Amino acid sequence: MRRFGACLCLYAMGLAAQSHDWKIVPGERVGPVTRSSTMDTLKQQFGAANVIEKSMTIDVEGIEKRTAIVYPYAPTRTLAVVWGEGDKAGHPDTVIVCYLMEYKPEQPCDWKTAEGITKGTTMQQLERLNGRMLRILGFGVDDGGSVSWGGGRLQSLRDGGVLLRLSPSQAAEAQPSFKQNFHQVEGDRFFSSGHPAMQAINPRVEKIVFWFAK
Repeated sequence: MRRFGACLCLYAMGLAAQSHDWKIVPGERVGPVTRSSTMDTLKQQFGAANVIEKSMTIDVEGIEKRTAIVYPYAPTRTLAVVWGEGDKAGHPDTVIVCYLMEYKPEQPCDWKTAEGITKGTTMQQLERLNGRMLRILGFGVDDGGSVSWGGGRLQSLRDGGVLLRLSPSQAAEAQPSFKQNFHQVEGDRFFSSGHPAMQAINPRVEKIVFWFAK
């Protein structure tokens, strides 16, 4: 019986996946999720079996917020849709992409920007797409690894509410020189992606957050 239920869930996910794309579009949407989405529309778009709602602690302040989890049983597809408050109550405030895969940037993620940016995209790949060096908040602090584009081609991501955070890959952490390099780019200040230690680490996209700006 349990196996039959699992099969039904996978079947429902497959049907829902056929009805939408996997695009992160700055300023607009994550797949069919827009600023006007509701719990009812999410169930219609993704299938009722693929959406659950719960209170979750999703930020460093430790505040619990009502959140819809889309594709809760498929880590490569999971979205955490955090509902707003006040005049935004019942509509998305932020969307955390591939939520269940945080801190595992080596694993694939189905959601991508038009440029192909997704979980696991490397800093050096982002540099090429941006057309100039990045500025990265030092590791070891709240939101460490957050990316600033410095007016490059990918500035439209930040302007459109798409925020990226990078972290070292497991392969980088296994390098003998990793600790020495890591200590050089720690702390509450921004470092150029051209810093030799940052180039040696070449961190990858660990977290993608879509913020519906007012």
